[in-house]
Amino acid sequence: MERRTHINERLRTEFANSGRAAGIGTPYDRYDDESGGPCYNHATGRVRMPSDSLTPEERGSLNGEVKIIQPARKKKHLKGRPTVNRFFGLLTAILAVLSMVALTTPVKSQEPPEHSQTTAEPTYSALRDVQDETEDYENQKISDALYASGYFRNDIPMDDDAQAFLRSACEETGVPYELALAVIWKETGYRNVTGDDGASIGYMQVQERWHGDRMARLGVTDLADPYSNFRVGCDYLAELLGKYPLEEALTAYNSGSPGESDYAKEVIEYLGTLNAAGKE
Repeated sequence: MERRTHINERLRTEFANSGRAAGIGTPYDRYDDESGGPCYNHATGRVRMPSDSLTPEERGSLNGEVKIIQPARKKKHLKGRPTVNRFFGLLTAILAVLSMVALTTPVKSQEPPEHSQTTAEPTYSALRDVQDETEDYENQKISDALYASGYFRNDIPMDDDAQAFLRSACEETGVPYELALAVIWKETGYRNVTGDDGASIGYMQVQERWHGDRMARLGVTDLADPYSNFRVGCDYLAELLGKYPLEEALTAYNSGSPGESDYAKEVIEYLGTLNAAGKE
């Protein structure tokens, strides 16, 4: 015989060997004959069950108390408080908006940062300074070599430039270097000065009024310029040496007429001193 559905199963209860309704102590003694199911009497609080429909086992199983398993109640949401679905919906909408903003915002290209410490290109002045330092070093080395070889003398008070100019003038005219030095020593004591009330100019005391043609031939305009002064003086001395012996030529250089003179003797004596010193 097929077992009928018990009211405790309808009420979602669990059997505990009881025949009493959940929590009210009313025995189940009848089924509803018409429906075949339990019939609950609201007035008496009883549940009727047809006794002829129960088996002895079913009847025995109804003895004792039953425990009601109440169905879980649905929580009511407070007014104005979003549900879980509404919350996730709102979150999804926010994320969508943020994604659209990120896609439509132009991305600025980042240029590589400039280095804090850059190597500046050398300026013209810096290059010029380096070049000048190099030239000064080279000139000093050359000067040292010229002094060591005797080309320049370190026993006279004339700088490198003046000695170089005099060397050039002597090589141009063929006048011995030490003889020119002896004349300069006698005339001005190695100084670039003016004498004879301005008539005699420069190291070799050249007078323009007597050597205007010579200056024009050599292209000299300023006798105060050391190189120009040396060129005119040595050219004149070379001319006299071509005409007269050394003493007479030196006398003519000083007075305009050849012959013997203390001037010439002093120059010759000092020339011997320079020659002797140069051989040491």
